[in-house]
Amino acid sequence: MKELIIRFSDESQEILLLRRNGNIEILDRMEFSSKEDVALFLMKNRCTLKKATAILDDENTVVKGVTTPLLKPKDIEGFVRANSAEYFALNQSEYAVDYRVIAKDRKENRMTMVLAAARRVRIREIKNFLEGCSIKVEHIFIMQELLMNLALAAKGKSVAAVRLSGSRASIAIVRDRSLFLQASFESEGTDGIDYQSITENIMYYLNFYSKQNFGETVEILEICGEMDSADVLKASLETSFDGRILMSGQPGRLNLEDSYLAGIQKTGDIILGKQLDYAYPGTRCQSTPFCRTMLHKIAAMTILTLTLQFGLLGMEELIRSRLELKTPQVSSLEIAETDAALAALKEKAAVLEGRIRVIEYMKSEEYDPLDKLDLIQKSIPSNIGIESITIDRTGMDIMFMMRDRTESTLDAARLVLAINDTNVFEPVQLSFLEMDDSIETFRLELKYREAKDGQ
Repeated sequence: MKELIIRFSDESQEILLLRRNGNIEILDRMEFSSKEDVALFLMKNRCTLKKATAILDDENTVVKGVTTPLLKPKDIEGFVRANSAEYFALNQSEYAVDYRVIAKDRKENRMTMVLAAARRVRIREIKNFLEGCSIKVEHIFIMQELLMNLALAAKGKSVAAVRLSGSRASIAIVRDRSLFLQASFESEGTDGIDYQSITENIMYYLNFYSKQNFGETVEILEICGEMDSADVLKASLETSFDGRILMSGQPGRLNLEDSYLAGIQKTGDIILGKQLDYAYPGTRCQSTPFCRTMLHKIAAMTILTLTLQFGLLGMEELIRSRLELKTPQVSSLEIAETDAALAALKEKAAVLEGRIRVIEYMKSEEYDPLDKLDLIQKSIPSNIGIESITIDRTGMDIMFMMRDRTESTLDAARLVLAINDTNVFEPVQLSFLEMDDSIETFRLELKYREAKDGQ
């Protein structure tokens, strides 16, 4: 069966025609820059396919692993929506959040999900471009998840998957069917790719994993990317990494640079029928009678709500007009309420402006997450470990776990105070602490402190 795959990244755009018969065979490929290029590619291959799978390869997409109590399928969607602002310190109007369950443990009554936040503008660009090519968007997958899937597919307790794309490298570390860390970074060389810099970054993350898991080392490191670059990186890593290093290509079938395609989930591997898919973010059960009924109910409730809102607005205008006729004077209570509402809005605006300044600063300046991660590492008491961590340009989102609940409150307080003493992150409050040593896990959203006075 033939398929169209179209990859969108900031550096390049590529269309691939492949055949999938158990294995993946690429029949033709081409980089493109316009809709006309896509039309020529389809004409050249006499391709009549009207559907395509898009791959969003955007470094600004944030992915993280989350462990929650076991939820019913009908409750997962609402849980993610209700808590997305807690998991991602991003502007919810600019980022779309989607999810996928990657493991369920009924004995432990818990489940593991991977959550993603992708820029809405990039998703719209992809959809609009393909619609302009008269191609229906069947799926929109993200490169970070495909890299994670490669690591999950490897047979090992702990696996790191590394992808090279030009001077940029990405790493995903999984442990026991859960995403531990996902990050990307640029090589620092001025003359081509600096493999020594990439190796040092990778080894730092691997050592960080080991320190957080009682000395346990990553068993397997899997590399994908251009063959020449991957060979050089493998040789460089072999001098520092004691585990197995795999090249994720499939000789004769799938080149190393295309091995990310093997990360696309097979139908039989999908849990609860839900993929992480931005073509249809949220539930994919829209074709079932149950979901169709629910959609009809939601539509009816929406119409009813709008009707009530318009009715209330009309009543409000009527009451207002009568009040204006009878009471031209505005009461002091109304003035006080208006002033309070205005003050609250100004406070929210100040918070948003502060976030914008931080983001703009992080975009304009070089940032080194390794130095900051090292400071975190030095601040952690021996009784506290890291369950998962996500790193982006604005900060770090870390889920900590207590190895021993004895003095857990004091250890958590020590960690927060040590982090605040670094002066690298915005101050963290201690209000989340429970004073009875009942803390098992806690989460800190660490925002990089904005540089001031040229510092």
